[in-house]
This record gives sequence, structure tokens and C-alpha cells, in this order.
Amino acid sequence: MDRTRLSVSSKASSNGGVKLQRNLTVWGGIALVVGAMIGSGIFVSPTGILKESGSVGSSLIIWAVAGSIATLNALCYIELGLLIDGTGAEYSYCNDAYGSLIGFLVGWTQLIMAKPAGLAVMVTAFADYTSAPFYPGCDAPELLKKCLSICAIMFIMIVNGLSVKASERMQIIFTVVKLLLISAIVIGGFVEIANGNTENFENGFEGTNPSVSAWAVAIYNGMWSYEGWNQLNFVSQELVDPERNFPLVIIGGIPLVTLLYLLVNVSYFTVMSPSELLQSPAVATTFGAKVFGSFSWIVPVGVACSTLGSSNGNAFTSARLAYAAGGKGHFPRFLGYLSNERLTPLMAVIFNAVIGIVMVLPKSSNIKNLLDYFSFATWTLYALTFISIIIFRFRKPYCDVERKFKIWLPFPILAAAISLYLIIAPLIEEPSLAYLLATCIIFGGLLFYIPFVYLDWNLPFGIYNKIEIFCQKYFEVVPVSAQELKTE
Repeated sequence: MDRTRLSVSSKASSNGGVKLQRNLTVWGGIALVVGAMIGSGIFVSPTGILKESGSVGSSLIIWAVAGSIATLNALCYIELGLLIDGTGAEYSYCNDAYGSLIGFLVGWTQLIMAKPAGLAVMVTAFADYTSAPFYPGCDAPELLKKCLSICAIMFIMIVNGLSVKASERMQIIFTVVKLLLISAIVIGGFVEIANGNTENFENGFEGTNPSVSAWAVAIYNGMWSYEGWNQLNFVSQELVDPERNFPLVIIGGIPLVTLLYLLVNVSYFTVMSPSELLQSPAVATTFGAKVFGSFSWIVPVGVACSTLGSSNGNAFTSARLAYAAGGKGHFPRFLGYLSNERLTPLMAVIFNAVIGIVMVLPKSSNIKNLLDYFSFATWTLYALTFISIIIFRFRKPYCDVERKFKIWLPFPILAAAISLYLIIAPLIEEPSLAYLLATCIIFGGLLFYIPFVYLDWNLPFGIYNKIEIFCQKYFEVVPVSAQELKTE
């Protein structure tokens, strides 16, 4: 499609365009993965997991199982990340495996529903915890929480738009803060164990729920806390020495998070009985009030930093997805433009911030509804992605490529089966209108794919060209290199 472009600087044009740079170190990668995974989940999810599983022992098993699933999934993704040198993770893999239509629907689902819903959950939790100390004994005004959520998105947008290094440094700082909070919770819990408070672990499996579908819902809740295990695949083009560092980040980051989650839950159950935990609206806050006394304020501060760090990780990778979709022509091309001076996907950052704000604004936009949309859509995409690994083993030219990392083939088959189980079982246990709406949104992408991608229609009156010129002129963004603009 012929579109007018402003001339770019000699820096960009001499290289045939600009590219994302490999600036993400192994420690930055670990901070991205760990920081994205440790968000609000570990501070609120224990209630849902205990409710579905029915006992302390089974609850701890589910946390371990969820961590094992996240590790298995991430190991499968290493092969894809090193096989396909492209940003965008599931979008890029499914586009290569299944073709343009499925690739578009995957990108559409992530950009319009899954990623914004995940961001909205995290900034909503941020707003809840930052406002709670000022309204003891009651909920903060809804308008205040909406404003705080939007401010968080705007702050993250500015940082990610200015510099990859600034975003990485902020991620490292927030990761350190959340690890300090988790360390404090673990130490506090084990001090209680040393004082002999172990009665909640006696008969630990009493009351276990035998329902298979209920366990699926519990694992669903647990997997939200591990969400972020795939974040590195969104920025594979920016990772320094990916062949060495990709496995190091995964093998070092996810088992660490699993261990920390188990220790934190042991601390929770040491201080709170199952009934107290089920009645707590915010488990970490209740724990802090019981253990830290006058220093309990560190919990809401730490959780606020934790959720803000996870939001930053979400925004960082979401922008890379929009950048990839724009570069392949599935979304407006200007989303694939980079800042000429800062080499950040500025237009993609702004786009994702706008969609995130739209998700936050409605009155019905609460954490439960957002999680339903997010989980159903996300696990559907994961299932498609795991199956793509099998396809790449037999489809040319990928079957002839010497893989830098090769997973045992039964692993992606098992990962795909688990994903399908996590899609179907909750539909049986807890049917929700959100699942139907999510399905409608996914296939609603066809209304845009057919006219604007397949038939290559243009907007009337040159609207698209005007928007593109406006973005280049006022945001100083330029097209990516010719290599990254290739389509199918």
C-alpha cells in the first residue's frame, strides 16, 4: 500500500531505517521476568486458591503445580524465542505457523483484550493499595481509584517512551523492592514458626475439594500470579547474547519465583487460619497488621511498588507486540515506527496506554471481570502457540534449521493439553458471560481483518496518510528497517 512518509534523519536513512537495539542484559531480563510475575497475585490470589482447593496442603500443592506449569511453558518458549528472531512472542509465532489470518487474530486478541486487561488489573490493584491507608475501615472513592490507575498508566507510558534503559532500571528497582517485601513476609512467617505456631499445618489436607474442575479454577487463580513467564519472548530482539542469556533468565527466574511463592504461603498459613485467610480482602495487609505492628505500612507501600513494577513489565512487552503487528501490516503501520533519537517503539507505547485507560474507565471494570477476559483469551493463545512448536518441527524451512535450543517434543504436547484443560474446565465449573464476550471479541477481529488487511482497503479522504504524517512530524518517529517490514 503506497503511503506518504516524511523524510527521516540521516542517522535513520543511512541504515535503511532504525531497529530495536540489544540493550537488555541478563539481569535486566531476570528483573523483567521476575518483576512481571510478582505483581498483585501473590498478595490476593491465596484466598481464591484456598477457596477452590479446600485445604492448606492442597493449596500449597496448587502453588507448586502452577509454578511447574509456568516453568514448563517457558522452557517451550525458549525454543521459539531462539528459532524465530522476531519480537511479539505468540503473535509472531502463530503468524509464521498458521498464516496471516490466525496471526492477526492472535495479535488482535492480545492488543485489544488480553494485554490491556492484564494492565488494568495491575493498575487497579495499585490504586487499591495506595489509597487504602487514607481510608481505614472503608473503601476509597471509586473516582480516586480510577484517577490513580490512569496516573500509573501515564507514568509508565512516559518512562517506556523515553528510554529502554530507563524502563529496565525502573524494573530492576521495583523488583528489588518487591523482593524485599517478600523477604520480610517470609522472615516474619518463619519467626512465627520458630515460636511454635504450626497448628494450621496439622491435618493440612482436611477438607480438600476432590472436584477436578474446581482444581482447574484454583490453578487458574494461581497462574495469574505466575503470569509474565513469557515476557522475555516479547523482547527477544533486545536481549544481549540471547543464545546464552535466554535459558539463563528462564532457569534462574521462574524457579526463584515458585520458591518465593511457596515460602510466602507458608508464612500466611502460619499467621492466619484458613477461615481468617478466606475472610481477608487483602491477605498481605492482614498479615502485616498481625506481624509487623506499627510497621505494617510497609505492606501497602511494597505492594504498590510491586504492582507498578508488573505494570511496567506489561507495558514494556505490550509495546513490542504492537510494534511487531504494525511492522507486519496487520495493524496501522505507524505502530511499527521507532523514535528516531531514543529508538523506543513510541507509537506502540502510546497506543497501549490509551487502550489500557479505556479498559480502566468503565464502572464494571473490576478485577474479577478483567481476569476472566484475560485468562480465557490468554490460555487460548498459549494452546495455539504450543501446537506451533510441533508444526515447526515438520514444516519447511524450520524443520531444516539447526535449533539453538530444542525442547523434548512431549513437553509442548503436554503444555498444549494443560492449556486446553485450563480453558475447558472453568467453563464447566464456573460458567461466565465474560467467556462468551471474550470469544465475540476474538472473532470480532474479522470485521477489521477482511477489509483492511485481506482486501487492503484505505480509509477515505487520505485519513491514514494524515495520521501517519502527523505521528512522524510531532513525535519524531521513523519506519523500521526494510528487513523488519517484511510481511508474509
